Formats: sequence, C-alpha cells, structure tokens
Amino acid sequence: MKQKSNVSPHIVFCQVCKSDVDISNSGRSNIKQHLSKKKHVLATNANSKSSKLETFVKKENLSSENMLIAAKEGTFAYHKIKHLQSFKSLDWTSKLIVSMFEHNLGHLEPRLRRS
Repeated sequence: MKQKSNVSPHIVFCQVCKSDVDISNSGRSNIKQHLSKKKHVLATNANSKSSKLETFVKKENLSSENMLIAAKEGTFAYHKIKHLQSFKSLDWTSKLIVSMFEHNLGHLEPRLRRS
C-alpha cells in the first residue's frame, strides 16, 4: 500500500488491485478487511499467475549486431502501429523492409534455396 498524499493523509492506494482504502477510522482492520475482499484476492492471484516480461527478454549483453536488429525491429513495429490505419503505409512497408535488411540478404539466400 502506498500513501496518496494528494487525496488525503488517511487514504492509501493498493497497488495490487488499484483501489483506494480509507484508513481514517480503524486503520489496520480496514487494511485487513481490504486484503480479504474479492477484488484484491483476484488481483493477487492474477499477478502470481502472469509471467513477468523478464522471462522473455535475454539478460545478457547484446552484441552490436543484435542491438541493430532490435532497433530495426522496433522501428518496423512502431511504423506498423502508427500507420496501420492507412493503405498508403503498405506501399512503403516493402521499401522499409528492403532498406533495413538489404545487407542481410546474402546470409538468407542459401537458407532459402535449401527449403
């Protein structure tokens, strides 16, 4: 729980279930009561079952080549999100892919021939 000083010194914010808890009258018992509420229990269970982002991200240092690929992937994802509403963006997409990965085509060509 975190104190919400901008609302009142007697109101705390539960970061688990994203709700305010008034502790002005009975303090500790209000917090205990809040911890047993359905909304808080469901939020606690959801937090424990969901995977953390760190499990999907490599923790070791990236090489400069991998950093460059990650930057290109991020640029491409940003472009698709920003322009997905317009058909004009599809004309530019193929040009973007070629310009980003043109130097890697030599590495991909042998794999494409085998399959």
